[in-house]
Amino acid sequence: MHRSVVKIFVLLFCLSSVAWSAEVSEEPVGMSPLFSQPLFNSGSLSAALPTFETLGTWKEFSGNSGGMDLGIFSRNSYLAPVLLSPILNELSPESVSQLKEDIAAAAASTDENTRQALVAKISSRLKEAQKASAPKVFSALKAYYKEFQKQTNSSVSPGAFNASKDLDAALLPLAKIYAISKSQKELVKSISRDLTSAQVRHITETLKPFWKSGQNPKEGSYAWQLMRNFSFYDLSAAQELDRPAEKQIPASSLASRMLNFPALDGKDTINIAGQSVARTLFPNRPGGEVGDDIPSILARANLASQQTQIAMYEETLDQDVDSILEGIKQGKSYDIIVDYSNMFPEKMGRENQEFHQTRSPQLQKLVDAYLAGNKNLQISILKGLGRIGIQHSKYRLWNIPLPNGQTSRILQTGSYNYSAHTQASNWENVVLIDDQKLIDLYQKNFTWMKSIARTFSEDLDPEEPSIQSPIPADDSLGQSFNGVSLPVASFSPEGGTDDAWIQIVKAAKQEIFIGMFAFYPWPSMMSELLDRLGSGLPVRILADQRQSHNAASIAAMRHLKEAGAQVRVISGLNNDGLFHNKLVIGDPKGDGIVATGSTNMSVNGTRNNFENTLYLKGGYLASITNYLEALWSMATEPDLLQTPTRPNPESENPKNS
Repeated sequence: MHRSVVKIFVLLFCLSSVAWSAEVSEEPVGMSPLFSQPLFNSGSLSAALPTFETLGTWKEFSGNSGGMDLGIFSRNSYLAPVLLSPILNELSPESVSQLKEDIAAAAASTDENTRQALVAKISSRLKEAQKASAPKVFSALKAYYKEFQKQTNSSVSPGAFNASKDLDAALLPLAKIYAISKSQKELVKSISRDLTSAQVRHITETLKPFWKSGQNPKEGSYAWQLMRNFSFYDLSAAQELDRPAEKQIPASSLASRMLNFPALDGKDTINIAGQSVARTLFPNRPGGEVGDDIPSILARANLASQQTQIAMYEETLDQDVDSILEGIKQGKSYDIIVDYSNMFPEKMGRENQEFHQTRSPQLQKLVDAYLAGNKNLQISILKGLGRIGIQHSKYRLWNIPLPNGQTSRILQTGSYNYSAHTQASNWENVVLIDDQKLIDLYQKNFTWMKSIARTFSEDLDPEEPSIQSPIPADDSLGQSFNGVSLPVASFSPEGGTDDAWIQIVKAAKQEIFIGMFAFYPWPSMMSELLDRLGSGLPVRILADQRQSHNAASIAAMRHLKEAGAQVRVISGLNNDGLFHNKLVIGDPKGDGIVATGSTNMSVNGTRNNFENTLYLKGGYLASITNYLEALWSMATEPDLLQTPTRPNPESENPKNS
C-alpha cells in the first residue's frame, strides 16, 4: 500500500480514538476547522499578509521541520489533520520548504508588487496541490465518515450531537476548496443532509416533552442550552451549497398577484416636512412593484427634525448618515444608541463572520464627527445580555417643527435595519406612527436604554449592562384583540413580548399567520400553537429560507407541520437577500391585529436582546397582511428532512463530473 495512504488510515484510527473518547465523556468537541485558516483559502491569503496574524500558528509553522506537524494547523480539530494529510503529501519536502520561504518573504516584504507576486505564487502552488489531492481527500472523508456513522448511529448523546455539528461545519469549506467533480459536491451534500437529519431528530426528541408541557427546561440544563444557544446563522453545508439553485416563482409571473395596498388617502399617510408618506412602507415589494425609498425618507425627516433620537443595530446607509452630519451643521441634535457588536466587531470575535466583520464606514463617519467634539451629536453604546445578546432595536423619534409653532412627533420602526443590504435585497416592513401614547412609551424606552448604555469611547470592553430599574411597559394595556387586553408596545429584555404574542395566539378566532425571520419558538409558544392546531384553528408560518434551515428551526417547523400547520420558506431578492420580517398576525381579516418590530421568535430575542415590538390594527394590519399574502404565494415548502438520504461511500464516479 502506498505510504501516504497508510498515513491517512493510521491518522484515522488514532484520531477516531481521540474523538470518541471525548464523545463518551460527553464533553463538547472543539472545532477550529483547518479551512478557516488563510493558508488554505487563497481568497483570504492576501488579506492576511503581511503579518499572518490570523493564521495564529505562523511561528510554529516557520520553525517546524518540513511543516509536517499537523497539530500546528488546528490544535483542537480531529478532522482537519485527516484532510490535511493528503495535501501535504502532494507537496515534496522541497516544495514545502519553498512554500515556507515564499510565505516568510511575503510576510516580511514592504513592496506591494513583490508581495502580490509572492501571494500569487503561493496561491497557485496551493491550488495545484488541492486539485491533485482532491481524490485522496474525499477518500479520507469517506473512510472517516464510515467510522463516524458507526459511533453516532446508535447514540443520541450530546457528545455525538456536538460531533455531528463539528463535522458539518467543516464540510462547506471542504467542498468549496477541494471539490472538483459533481459527485464530490454531492457526497458533501449527502453527508450534510444526513447529519442535519440526525440533529433534527435529536433536538425534536429532546425538546418534545417541553413543547408539549409548555414549560421551559431547567435553566442551565442540556435542553435549556440546546434551546437557547443556537446560532442564527448555523446553516448546514447542504443548504449553503443548494442556495444558488433555489427556485422561486419569477416576478414576471406574478402580474396577477400585484399587491392591493390601501389607497393613500389622508388616513393612511403621514406628513413629513410637507411630503405625504405612507404609514406602512416596504423597501421591496413582490409582484413587480417598485419598493419604497426608505433612505430618502429617513434623510428627509432627519433634516426636518430639530431633535432626533435613534436606536440602531447597524448603519450602512450613506444617505442616512450624510443627512445627520448635515443636520449637525444646521444646529440640530442627534442622540444615537448603537449596538456594541457592530461598533466593536473585532472585540466580539466577528472577524471570520460573513457580515459585520469590521465597523462600517458609515458608523465611522458618525464616530469621527463625535470625536471632533460636536455637541449636537451624542453616541451611546449598548451591549445585550449574556454572551450573544445584542442591542437589536431599530427605531427613531423625530421632533419636526411646524409652521404654526407646534411640533410633529413621529416614530419610525419595524423590521428594517439601517443598511444598504436591507434596502436592496430584503423583504422588510417600516411603519410610521404619530400616535402620541405610543411615542411617549418609546420615548421612555429610549431614555431607559440610554441610562444603562455607555458613552462612546474606543476603549470600551464588551461588558454586560447593569439593569437597575424596570423596563418601560404599557401598564394601561391600551390595545385589545377579541376581548383580550394587550399593550400598545412591548420591549425586551423580558418586557412581556413573549406573553403578548401568546395572548394573540390564544385569542385568535380565524387564523394565526406568523412571518418570522428567526423562528425558534420556546416551549410555551409551541404548546399554545399545538393546542390551537388541535382545536382546528388554521396556522401558517412563513420563515426565511436561509435562517430557518438549521436543525433547531427545522425541528420546530417539522413538529408543527405534523400537527397540521402550513409551513413555507422564502429568500430575499437575490442569493443573499432575506425575509427579515418579525410578524405575528391574529385574524388577518376584519378586526385583527399585527405585532411587528425588531423581535425574533427566540429565547435570545425576548430574554437577552434589547428589542421593540408594537401592536397595530386597521390600515397597518391590512397593508402588512396583503404584503405577507403576496410573499406567501411566492414561497415554497421547506425540506424538513423527513426522508434523509445516506451517502454511499462507493458513489463517487469521475464520469459524473
